[in-house]
Amino acid sequence: MRLPAKTVFSAAAAAAAVALFSGHAAAQTPALDGFFQIVAQGLVASIHAVLLPRTGKVMMLERIDGGQAGTVHAMEFDTTTFAVRPVAFASDVFCSAGFVSPDPLARVFNVGGWIGPALEAVRVFVPCGTPGLFGQCQWAEDATLAALKVPRWYPTALPLANGRVAVIGGTTGIVGVFPPAFNQPNMEFVPPAAGEQVITLQLLVDTDTYNMYPHAHLLPNNLVFLMAGDRSQLLNPNTFAPVAELPVIPDGKRTYPFTGGSVLLTLSPRNNYLAEVLVCGGGTGTVITAPALASCGRISPLDPAAQWQMEAMPYARVMPDLTLLPDGTVLILNGAQTGWAGFANAEYPVQTAVLYDPYLPVGARMRPLATSTIARLYHSEALLMDDGRVLVFGSTPNANANVDPATVPYPNELRIEVYTPPYLANGGYRPVLMGGVPLGGVAYMQAMTLNVALPSGAPQQAQIVLMTNGFVTHSTHMGQRRVELSAVWQRVGGAGAAAAARQTQQTPLYNVQVTGPPNAAIVPPGWYQLFVVDGRMPSVAQWVQVGGDPYGVGRWLQNLA
Repeated sequence: MRLPAKTVFSAAAAAAAVALFSGHAAAQTPALDGFFQIVAQGLVASIHAVLLPRTGKVMMLERIDGGQAGTVHAMEFDTTTFAVRPVAFASDVFCSAGFVSPDPLARVFNVGGWIGPALEAVRVFVPCGTPGLFGQCQWAEDATLAALKVPRWYPTALPLANGRVAVIGGTTGIVGVFPPAFNQPNMEFVPPAAGEQVITLQLLVDTDTYNMYPHAHLLPNNLVFLMAGDRSQLLNPNTFAPVAELPVIPDGKRTYPFTGGSVLLTLSPRNNYLAEVLVCGGGTGTVITAPALASCGRISPLDPAAQWQMEAMPYARVMPDLTLLPDGTVLILNGAQTGWAGFANAEYPVQTAVLYDPYLPVGARMRPLATSTIARLYHSEALLMDDGRVLVFGSTPNANANVDPATVPYPNELRIEVYTPPYLANGGYRPVLMGGVPLGGVAYMQAMTLNVALPSGAPQQAQIVLMTNGFVTHSTHMGQRRVELSAVWQRVGGAGAAAAARQTQQTPLYNVQVTGPPNAAIVPPGWYQLFVVDGRMPSVAQWVQVGGDPYGVGRWLQNLA
């Protein structure tokens, strides 16, 4: 098929181009497809983002070099009011990594960045404020108190079972452009221990230079899954020595700059916490006309006979976002149909979202959803909000954020959208977490009783789940996870409409005997959204700290922030 001619951007032209090129009809049914809404204009075009526990806020970080003029290059976004607040930082966070600490303050750490000292920077932010109300907190950093061992641009951060974080890979600069610029084929732990050195990873040596932002997941047996390019290995979480080499994924490379998305599918006691990794999209070449990959691969990496099971997406995508939803499905959105990751390197945006249902048979798992009016290319992001909707934002396909939008095909994007999935768009009643959520945190194997209003009255279709978005940037959702908890439901009566959060029917009430996660490999220490899911319909999440702070991350830089 011949591609349509590219034109200067307009919302109408972009929507028409998607309808023509993707083959998905412009007519949509919200109850089946969900819908996009533009809810705010940001101060910056976000490149990195993290949902801040308990505050109802999202931290959005841009870049200093080439960033939005007249701003401090970061902002808090309130998911309840859609208001924004500027937030300052010092060194350039451009193409960095991050994580939320498991400590009681849920501090956010950002590591690496762009140019000079920023490449080794460790930045700290202590969330403040409440839903609907901003605090005054700011980022803090001090290179004399903390720094990475080596420069890292485009690294991945992975929370581990012992409470530490692995910072993996990256580069010291643009390969071949700014000497000495080369990949960092190694990893380090933070917080650091005395005498520790970086650990060389042969997988990153072998896949240089197409291995930045490698895909990493902590598996339920405590091994680390690591993918770079089209190769993947299982690694020891303490030494990062390879334990097993997995088959090469077919079709091509899946990490930056041939960026695909990856997610660890739901871990559940129903199948003894079977680990399955899904990888979708990617690129085929370093020219703007190179077709993106339309395939997804799914693998059970702990199976001794592990093989990739391949299936096709409705549309090819490079730079997709894969976002886990409370019902266990995966929302695939953003990205382009040709090109590769980088400024002005891709075109023909994919504006139609796709739902991947892992519980359906191969060939029936993909379904097109609603189509956005906004093209989201390089540096686009998506993350799950507490109310079960998905925040969609970012896109900086131009090296200069201040370029005249009329002179480029796709401008840097300040508009922020909310995508409402079909489970909320088709009406129905939400389950409600009415009580019993432990305020002091959840321990492993802890017994607790939750009080739940369950509109369906069908506990056999209900789940109690823990979820985290992790830190999101460059199609990499660092630490993203969904884990179902063991639960026994006992009906105790019915609640009227007011008690069940504006329900308009008599809602059955249950005491739910819930067991905390079995261990820290299944749910690493940290902060999680706790959802009740009734069939497909989620409650509004409540935040819980799981597993405490076993390594004492909260003591690291406590005098700085």
